[in-house]
Amino acid sequence: MGTMTRLEVATEVLANLDNRQDVGAVVIARWINHTYSHMTHPGVHVFEDLNTVYDLVLVSGTAEYSLATAVVGYRVLAVRGATYMDAASGSITASTRRNRLKPKPVEWYDNRIHPSGEPRHYVVREGQNIYLSLTPNNTNTVRLRLYKEAASLSADSSVTVLPEYFDEALVTGTQAFAEFKLGMREKASETFGLYNALLNGGMDKQTMEQTAWGIETQLTTVPIMGVS
Repeated sequence: MGTMTRLEVATEVLANLDNRQDVGAVVIARWINHTYSHMTHPGVHVFEDLNTVYDLVLVSGTAEYSLATAVVGYRVLAVRGATYMDAASGSITASTRRNRLKPKPVEWYDNRIHPSGEPRHYVVREGQNIYLSLTPNNTNTVRLRLYKEAASLSADSSVTVLPEYFDEALVTGTQAFAEFKLGMREKASETFGLYNALLNGGMDKQTMEQTAWGIETQLTTVPIMGVS
């Protein structure tokens, strides 16, 4: 995880802004979290630390399942893949038969009849729901590989879940956004270029090992930094 606290990031950003007195602690904290949300969005940069697994316990005759925060426990930004497990949740072993489900668009789902059987495809729709086809006829498991939203840095002592290298990217990205909001558009563009270089110059463990799954279904759009 990162080593710079939110307070340390704020202090460095303000120093880079010549310690302007018109930027309060609440505002700079909001800008830091805006940047953190931007840099950890899978449409911007994929971080191994935000990949996770969630098991859907199937209900016979039920095709729709919720991925809402209240159900999953965190906000899901993208479904990276889905695998049918021929076993009940908690009974999956190394020898359990598996079948990788194929993603399909909403239109495909809406224009077909979905008889009961072992699921073969999945569709993400309405932002927080996943539909399976065929409609499950058992109580086995579909294991989802998800990309979750990073928890906001809610306290001065908070640190990111990212490798230490990306602390500097968070500082620089926040500075770029601050400059943009403060009307220093030309300076912001220059700083944003540095932020982009830092963000994309750091290669995480998963990328180095060339094992990225590839995001198959986006649930949300890429956030905008506000700098171009």
